[in-house]
Amino acid sequence: MKIVLLAFTVLSFTHSQSPINWQQTSHWRLYNIKDAVQFSISADSLSFFKNYQLQSDSMANFLHGIEPLHIEESPVWMGGVVATCLYDGKIRKILISSYGGFFYDQVSGTFFQLPLQKKEDWLNYINSCLSLL
Repeated sequence: MKIVLLAFTVLSFTHSQSPINWQQTSHWRLYNIKDAVQFSISADSLSFFKNYQLQSDSMANFLHGIEPLHIEESPVWMGGVVATCLYDGKIRKILISSYGGFFYDQVSGTFFQLPLQKKEDWLNYINSCLSLL
């Protein structure tokens, strides 16, 4: 019985830690949340804030080819915006850097880098959507 419980626990943990397939995300929303609370506000609480729905086809294009940042320390955070997406039936909170062409997935605790050739278009798209809020 203990072995079955241990196996179930290991499988549950492994499943929840599997890498996200960004092409399967949907319902992207952008929020204009001030820097002071970006990291501490919960994904559930964001539903009370004004938001802008990002275009699914645009997001799929930008997210194609992204890679996790394999670094020893977190990148320098010089401001950004909050976004959410739906993945595997759950809302994920994403912090998008205003300058670096990267974002932070709070669920996995991982930073992801967009391909260099998409960085400028990504930042322009995010900023233009942010101006509509």
